[in-house]
Amino acid sequence: MSANEIKKAIGALPPAEQAEIAAWLMQKCEPTAPEESGAVIEELTRRKQQYLDHPEKVVRFENESEMKTWFEDIRREVDSRVSSTRSA
Repeated sequence: MSANEIKKAIGALPPAEQAEIAAWLMQKCEPTAPEESGAVIEELTRRKQQYLDHPEKVVRFENESEMKTWFEDIRREVDSRVSSTRSA
């Protein structure tokens, strides 16, 4: 039986049986954390230490909108600098 056939068969089951199969699959196919390379771990450790050494430099956002606005401001500033150097 192919994966598509299995999905189609499961889709035809009542919701309670679908939930039972989903729970079984979640246990059976429990995801494992990806192995982090030494370089990734080293970079994360460096960044953590940077934060611990200088927490005042960390920009905190209350929500996603604030974060987007912050990055848009940076983009506008960079665009303006690039434009002024091109016209000079």
